[in-house]
Amino acid sequence: MLTADRPAIEADPRAALEKAAARYGGALLVKGATSYIAAGTVRLAYGGGGVGLATGGSGDVLAGLIGALAARGLTPLAALAWGTWL
Repeated sequence: MLTADRPAIEADPRAALEKAAARYGGALLVKGATSYIAAGTVRLAYGGGGVGLATGGSGDVLAGLIGALAARGLTPLAALAWGTWL
């Protein structure tokens, strides 16, 4: 748990990502108008996409897609990057 409220995360998603990465490690994604990914020392930002997925349940679809890509053998970083782009 980050112990941060939603407005704080939305105000500075990169800081929230860094806090989570320091606390939990692994590969992490903060999704928004610009999505931020952290895995080890790699940091990526993706500003593509659109508001069409800003609806309930789309995060579940994204998580399933990322999990499926990882199950097919992609690294966690590659699964997050491809899932976010797709």
